[in-house]
Amino acid sequence: MSSADGVVTGAAPPPPGVTPNFEDPEWIGYRLIIVSAVFPVLSLCFLLPRLYSAAFILRKWHPDDCKIWP
Repeated sequence: MSSADGVVTGAAPPPPGVTPNFEDPEWIGYRLIIVSAVFPVLSLCFLLPRLYSAAFILRKWHPDDCKIWP
């Protein structure tokens, strides 16, 4: 990633029209924050109806219903 003269270079040349920025790269951590906020809510949209139907509609719990929680 770096050469002998101290200049940082990439492993491959950048695509046409792109200037590499190794000193102050763009922060893309917001993508991780969005995913870590959206997917638990999305999973609850599937988990709660399943547990509700097992508890109140079917009135029978299966082993996989009990193993949902860690």
